[in-house]
Amino acid sequence: MIEWLLAPLDPTMAHDVGFLLSWHARLMVLAWAVLAPAGVIVARFFKVWPGQDWPRQLDDQRWWRAHRIFQYGTVVLTVFAALQSRGMVIDTYHAIWGDDPAHCGNPAKRCAARRARR
Repeated sequence: MIEWLLAPLDPTMAHDVGFLLSWHARLMVLAWAVLAPAGVIVARFFKVWPGQDWPRQLDDQRWWRAHRIFQYGTVVLTVFAALQSRGMVIDTYHAIWGDDPAHCGNPAKRCAARRARR
């Protein structure tokens, strides 16, 4: 992989990453770069919608429904993208573990391990 990254650009070489890998990447980008941040933005900034009679009407659940749809969509696309990666060659850290914080040195997990050793 490092050799490929350090190689000069060559327009005569084909850049084929494969059908499954390309769809895995597209689905992950859609899930984590579009849907997850959209769900966070809705939860943070849309608890009071334009036209809502605030503070008389406090219990407007549109923000919750939109947030839930975005977050469930993130989970569904992530699972589907992970299933797309089945059958690929597993030879890199990302292919084996993904970018799961539990495997990347989560500070909370390190602190818990440190407390357990005491």
